[in-house]
Amino acid sequence: MTLIKSISGIRGTIGGHVGEGLNPLDIVKFTSAYATLIRKTTTVKSNKIVVGRDARISGEMVKNVVCGTLTVSYTHLRAHETGRNLVCRLLLEKKKAQLQKHER
Repeated sequence: MTLIKSISGIRGTIGGHVGEGLNPLDIVKFTSAYATLIRKTTTVKSNKIVVGRDARISGEMVKNVVCGTLTVSYTHLRAHETGRNLVCRLLLEKKKAQLQKHER
């Protein structure tokens, strides 16, 4: 299934090349764009964004990528990183933040 982008969201099968399916880099890009839009347009002081998911096997992975991307500041994303390295770095930074939180 090709990546479908519409006013109601994005839809696609997990995997494939960037822009063709719904792979982790696509998820990072859409999540970062959404977070940037919210940050620039909201007047609410809260940093809370509710992330929901369905019961599909890929749902846990998508949720982790979305939450990891939201956890890392958009300014930390490096344009020169490959998709795989970017997603891995975001997930590692999320894990590091969780460990530091539990150590306190």
